[in-house]
Amino acid sequence: MKLFTLNTHSLMEENGDIKLQQTADTIAFYQPDIIALQEVNQRYQSKEVTAPESFIGDTKIKSDNYALHLYEELKKRGISYYWCWLPIKIGYDKFDEGIAFLSRYPINKIDNVLLSKQNDYTNWKTRRSLGIQVYINSKEYWFYNVHMGWWNDLEEPCSKHWKTLQNHIESKTGRIYLMGDFNSRDDIQNEGYTCIQKDGWYDLYINAKTKDDGITAYMNIDGWEESNKADMKKGMRIDYIFCNEGICVQKHQNVLNGKNGPIVSDHFAIYVEE
Repeated sequence: MKLFTLNTHSLMEENGDIKLQQTADTIAFYQPDIIALQEVNQRYQSKEVTAPESFIGDTKIKSDNYALHLYEELKKRGISYYWCWLPIKIGYDKFDEGIAFLSRYPINKIDNVLLSKQNDYTNWKTRRSLGIQVYINSKEYWFYNVHMGWWNDLEEPCSKHWKTLQNHIESKTGRIYLMGDFNSRDDIQNEGYTCIQKDGWYDLYINAKTKDDGITAYMNIDGWEESNKADMKKGMRIDYIFCNEGICVQKHQNVLNGKNGPIVSDHFAIYVEE
């Protein structure tokens, strides 16, 4: 199985149309089975359109939805996906901001999990996780897509978001993957990354047979500016793919990072090949 996750920054990016094409080209090259995307936007004032049959769910899709356009570009390249998108909040006062999955396998179920204590679509601190259930060779898999808050946020700390998600998925069966932007550095002890590991989740980077430096973002991105003014150019690992089973993967590689494909976002993508 091949997995891919990226915080797209989508409609916030300059030259976004070009970067969408570059993202589609990279995905077409690697052909991942499951793709988790964060900061997947559409302008809330855009016109509503009819979603293609491949779309799973009843969410209103608008003409400039990033996931819709990525799906269409991949289809032009001969790759078909089932997909779903969950709007979470109003972003930057103009976007329906959400998270999305694209799957080569039929999506059997969708799980919408409120992670934050508040459920206010107009509040930028509202957080949700999107889960999908698929069957591969008759085996059940769950994938959860996350974009969590920060450890030091007094109102909505990622520690509470994590515990909410952990409690929710305890009843799930089969192999489970967590994918996305966790806003938690692996080099800071006793914060979000440590909590996830202590709860029995395995970072696929650790046991990968082939891997790079793992850097997924730099410290000049939203949410990290104040605490890192002294070293804004230092790289960090805050995007992950975790599994509830201690599997060993063949490859864990950062792509769309200027080395393996162009930079298309303020985050780099992760590609994992089992």
